[in-house]
Amino acid sequence: MSKFVETFFILVLILYPHVGGARDLYATEFEDFPVGDNKWANTDGWLSNDTTSGAQGILQDYLPGLPFGKTAFLGFTPPSSTLTTLARAINYDPATEGVHRLSFESYLGVQDSTNGRRDQFFISFYDIDGNFLAAIIFDNREAEGLMVRGQGRADGSIQSYATDVPFIRGDQVFDVVALQILRVEIDLATNTWSAQLDGLPLFSDAPFTDPSFAPLTLGATAAEWELTSPLTLLAGDNWLFVADWFVRTEPQGKEPFLIDTISRNPDGGTTISWTGEPGFDYQVFSSQDLKSWSDNLAGAAFTGVTSTGALTFTDSTPQTTHRFYRVERSVSP
Repeated sequence: MSKFVETFFILVLILYPHVGGARDLYATEFEDFPVGDNKWANTDGWLSNDTTSGAQGILQDYLPGLPFGKTAFLGFTPPSSTLTTLARAINYDPATEGVHRLSFESYLGVQDSTNGRRDQFFISFYDIDGNFLAAIIFDNREAEGLMVRGQGRADGSIQSYATDVPFIRGDQVFDVVALQILRVEIDLATNTWSAQLDGLPLFSDAPFTDPSFAPLTLGATAAEWELTSPLTLLAGDNWLFVADWFVRTEPQGKEPFLIDTISRNPDGGTTISWTGEPGFDYQVFSSQDLKSWSDNLAGAAFTGVTSTGALTFTDSTPQTTHRFYRVERSVSP
C-alpha cells in the first residue's frame, strides 16, 4: 500500500479501558509484525487467502502523534479474489474452558473509495469446525455508511439486520482518517450477543447465530473484504484500517455476590464462607474501623478457582474487641 497520509484528522477516537482481569485469548497491537504489503498474513498465526496482491499489510506510524505505532490494513489494492479473509485461530471451547462469555474489541475504521466503487468489510466469527457464525458488517456501499450485523445460517449464508447506527468513513482525498472502537460481547451458552460502536449500542442480547450449530465454540475471528463487483480489477480503493485486535474471556458471576455465613469459633477466631465460581479470584480484607482495610491475613487470597463451590476462610486470631471483614471478587488474570 503506497499511499501515506501526511496530514490527518481523527474523526472519532474514544479511549476505553480494557476490562480488568479478563483473560486474553488473543491480543495484538501489531507492534511485533513486519512492515509492508502482504505482511499481515503469515505473522503471529494470521492466515489469508491472499498473500501476494498487496491488499493487506502492516503500516508504520500511519497516525503519528498517537499511541498506535504499527497498524494493519485490508483493501485499497485490487485483491486476488472477490472475498479476502484475514483470520486468526482462537479455538476456544467453553465446555472445556468453563467460561462461556467472550468479548472482541478493536480500534478500526473504513477509508472511503476515491474511484466511485464501494465494498463491504466484515468483522467475522467462525466456530472450531469452520462454520461461519456471525459478522459485524461495515457496508460502504450505503450512502449513509449504515452499519448492519450479519447472523450466520446453517447453509453458510449471512442474514443481515440494520442497526440504524451509521459508522464514520474516512476521506482519502482530504486525508481524513476515521477511527472508532468496536466492542462485541458474545454469550456462547445462550447464543446471544451485543455490540457497541464508540460506546453507542448497536444491538443488545440479539440471536448470535443459527442454533443448529450448538454447542457453540469460537474457532477464529477474521477481518474480511467483499467486493461489490465480480471482477477484482473493479474493486473499490476503500480499505479497512485496524489498530489493534483483542479477544477475551468475560466471566460473569452470580449477582449479587454475598458472603453466605460468618461465625465466631469457640477459640475466638472467625470463619467466613461464600460461593466461589470459576474464572474469579477472591480476596478477604479486614478492618478495625471500616476505614482502613488490610489484605495481609494468612490464607486470605483465593486464586485459580476452577469450579463452583463453597470457599471458606478462617481468621484464627482471637478477637478481644471487634474486627470487620469483606470479600472482594475479581476476574482472574
